[in-house]
Order: sequence, then C-alpha cells, then structure tokens
Amino acid sequence: MKRTHVALLLLVVVFFLGCEGNLTQPRISEPQLNESLTGFLAKDPVIVAKLDSIIPSGTKYGLPDDTTTYTATGGEQIPAGGWVENDKDLSYEIHIYSEMKVTFGNLDSVTIDYPTNLDYLNDSETWVSLTTSKKVGAKAVRTGIFGGATLTQSGFGTYEEDSEE
Repeated sequence: MKRTHVALLLLVVVFFLGCEGNLTQPRISEPQLNESLTGFLAKDPVIVAKLDSIIPSGTKYGLPDDTTTYTATGGEQIPAGGWVENDKDLSYEIHIYSEMKVTFGNLDSVTIDYPTNLDYLNDSETWVSLTTSKKVGAKAVRTGIFGGATLTQSGFGTYEEDSEE
C-alpha cells in the first residue's frame, strides 16, 4: 500500500473516532429514557453509571426530567442527571464510567473498588486521589478521562457528567 493511502486511511480513522466522542461512556436509547426526553432534536443521554446485575431489594432509581421512581431489577444504565438509592439501607453495587461525578446527600461510607483516575471529596472538602480499592467517607466521587470504578454504597447518589479535572 502506498504511503498516501496509509496516511489517508489513518486520517479517516482518527476523524471517525474524534466524531464519536468519549468511547468509554456508552450512549443508549432505552424506551423509558426516550419517554422522559422532550423535544424533537433531543440527543441520547450520556450513561455515566450502571447498576450491577445482582442488586438488593429496595433499590430505586430515577431519570433526569422524570418524576417517576423506578424499581431496579439489576443492570440498569443510569444517565447523567439520574439518581439511585436503596430505601432499605442495603448496599448496592454500581459501576461508574469516565468523566462523571456522583454526589451523596451527606458524608457517606462508600467502598471504591478498581479505581482508575478517580478522586473523592472527603469530610474536609478536599479532593483525594485514590489508586487502590478502599472504603472511604465521601461526599462525592469523580472520575477523569478514562476513569472508572465500582462503588458499593447504600445511600442516595446523583450522577452527573463532569469534565472538570
């Protein structure tokens, strides 16, 4: 293959990947998410977290711009602006993706497993970088680009996109 063909092919691949955005965050269009969206040109919501496939009873979640409370059955994808909690104070596991922030109602005990490019906000209002699995008291957790983790928590959490680093 000629160098110009290889260069052109590489340029096309880079352009395609650049147009696709962040490849670590899935974008979905589930029926219940579509019901909560208004407007003709609404884009698919960015998924920032996913509930584990096995979750305890009492786990509920909500979608942005939707007042309905949904009962989680496991594996639900949480869009930016969504929330999750367990009304029986049982711990549930949620997988978080890159460039997102979860805020807890107050200082919450959270187990963070497999952290990658992750910080948590401690009780002194200081962002602390975490590189190994640990149980922490956190007011919030955020991930940077290519970040992620698995959180085990029981309290209320809101999930947002977060591009500040």
